[in-house]
Amino acid sequence: MEIELHPKAAKRFDELGNELLNRVVACDADESPRSDFRPDRYPMANIPEEDIAEVRVTRSIVNGIEEEVGRLFERGKGKFGLIDDGYKALMKLAEQIQTNGAFRDSTTLEFVRDVIFDWVVCQHAKPSGASLSAFLLQDAGGKIRDYEIWIPIHQFYVERPLSVGGIAVRTITGEMMDAWQAKVVVREPADEVFIREHFSRTRSRLQGCAAACVTVRAEKGKGVDVARLQAERVAAFLRFFSPTNWTPKLRSYCVLLGSENIVQTAELFVEGGSVVNYERGVLDGRQPGWLLANSVLEQFPGLLEQLSRLLLPGNRTAYQETLCDALLLYSRNSVAVEPSDKLVYILVALESILLRNDTEPIMKSLGERMAFLIGKDIESRKAIIANVAEAYRLRSAFVHHGHSVSDLDILSTFMLNAWTCFHNLVFHQDRLDSKDQLIAALEERKLA
Repeated sequence: MEIELHPKAAKRFDELGNELLNRVVACDADESPRSDFRPDRYPMANIPEEDIAEVRVTRSIVNGIEEEVGRLFERGKGKFGLIDDGYKALMKLAEQIQTNGAFRDSTTLEFVRDVIFDWVVCQHAKPSGASLSAFLLQDAGGKIRDYEIWIPIHQFYVERPLSVGGIAVRTITGEMMDAWQAKVVVREPADEVFIREHFSRTRSRLQGCAAACVTVRAEKGKGVDVARLQAERVAAFLRFFSPTNWTPKLRSYCVLLGSENIVQTAELFVEGGSVVNYERGVLDGRQPGWLLANSVLEQFPGLLEQLSRLLLPGNRTAYQETLCDALLLYSRNSVAVEPSDKLVYILVALESILLRNDTEPIMKSLGERMAFLIGKDIESRKAIIANVAEAYRLRSAFVHHGHSVSDLDILSTFMLNAWTCFHNLVFHQDRLDSKDQLIAALEERKLA
């Protein structure tokens, strides 16, 4: 589908582009200074030809916190650029264009900024060139296309393909890896060993793992952003089936590949100034991988379908929107390491769905609503309310006094109660239109 700009928008962008040209200044400023110090590192990398992307050199000026504040280019023997206010004008124009309906869903701000700057450089050399809007449409039109992007999930395995919020979750098979490797052209016999080693390492990370499979029409950068965002939401909802939600003693590694943050150890044993041994290990080796088997899904009939509905694009009720946001917050507890972090994420998520506002008594309101949401009788409801009070005591000790959570039994009970609450809330989505309606129903149940 061809990109089109409204004539008035194109005219306005061209005017702003011409104003931007007037901000180009000749400058003797070099790129941001770099230290002459070079650590004694030992570089080693074999980069196959198929992994080499387009090389782009951008000369930048950055401030003390590594924010870009200027861009430079060379013309003949001179150096020119957009710096300070000129660079701010570049970014403001990029934001205006990227948020336009023609570009909003198919480009990133960085992509539009780079295209505008390319136009500035071209215009500086050839002032009679294309207008900014024409340059943008041509450049973007050539780079926006359909992408099918698979985002691998770290050591996550499924027995059968799944669908979560309209996103397919499929296994990266050995056949796929074989076909990929077969496409590589070996030009020199010596390259064969490096290519084989490269694919062996890649296979060990990818083959057999599940991936979120996203189809998107955009330029490559935007496509990757969209795919990763959707894959992160899929992984977060899949973690709802993980036992890591029921105990503070475990953490989940069901995250996008590269984000697993496995804490490793490294020790050098030295005698007389010489290394005699080097040991590596991991601090948590109990559950790096996770198989979401069919038998697990069968233990929670209908749950995957209900969770999937919350992520489906389209007309969602206010209740579904709020619950989806709360579940995404809640999912962070399963990847947290410290029990105190788990507790905070769970409480924030529950408060976001079970409290009207910050003026009502938080602990009392949350405890009673959880009790009437999952409690079966008076005794179980009393126990839930008491457990919530204990959970808030643990939270207060951590937040206000820096004390770690020491009573894991209280936290384990609270975590199971919280998971059960969200389980029930997910199955309420057909009966409720808003959070206020949920709270009103729970308050009425208290008086029944």
